[in-house]
Amino acid sequence: MPFGPGVGVGVGVGVGVGVGVGPGVGAVTTAKSSSPRTSPASVISQADFKVDRKSGDIIRSTVTVDNHVVTRDITPDPATAAFVQDWRDRVAAVANQQVGTITADLNRAQTAVGESVLGNVIADAQLEATRTGGGAQVALMNPGGIRADLAFAPDGVVTYGEAFAVQPFSNLMQVVTLTGAQLDALLEQQWTAARTAVLSPSSTLRYTATLSAPFGDRVSDITIDGVPLDPAASYRVAANNFLVGGGDGFSEFLNGTDLWSGPIDLDAFTAYLTAHSPISPPARDRITAG
Repeated sequence: MPFGPGVGVGVGVGVGVGVGVGPGVGAVTTAKSSSPRTSPASVISQADFKVDRKSGDIIRSTVTVDNHVVTRDITPDPATAAFVQDWRDRVAAVANQQVGTITADLNRAQTAVGESVLGNVIADAQLEATRTGGGAQVALMNPGGIRADLAFAPDGVVTYGEAFAVQPFSNLMQVVTLTGAQLDALLEQQWTAARTAVLSPSSTLRYTATLSAPFGDRVSDITIDGVPLDPAASYRVAANNFLVGGGDGFSEFLNGTDLWSGPIDLDAFTAYLTAHSPISPPARDRITAG
């Protein structure tokens, strides 16, 4: 469904749908499978409105919406609690399955220029999963899509459930062709007046970030596989479908061509863990502070 005028990249999808739908739609609600700080169901939204009995239309002037904090201080409904426990028991065999091992914590802690150990591992996993078929040369992972750390304790074993907690969105891995100039512009979009969102780079991509420089002019010395970036050349860049669709304000991805879709990001991550265990924390040296 096309978005309405003035609704572009970086604006919530719910807003775009609300603006773009016709007058026959009375209300639009949205939700997602995560919430602030990864805490399940932090708030619950309540919408109240009246309906015209004759026309069946919502009386828009009566609509009120309020968000209520979930305090978790009420007695659980027995039937609901039993339902939840039943499904916990059912998925336990899969969730507890070992998919790999690590030699130390893999966490999301960032350097001053935004690089993280876990982000680097995920980017490398995504590159490996998209080289064959997609022809990827570099991969980029958004920090907001990394929802938990991987802790070594107690024995370095990583289960499917722990990997799922890191990558819970079931995004598709995709690859597009960008020119060197477009890739440079994409990396510049990591820093704006509104937000900072540094993408984790695969080991094939390195550059310098000068945070004291103006927005739009912070990235330099970009190399791919050790070769300086050619602004006129074409490169295959992998990312999840959220980013490739312009998510988090990375609109430069929308200029990509020759779209290829591959595995689910979680499958790419678990396959990499299995193939390369034990995995040690990689150095955070792909982005150099300028």
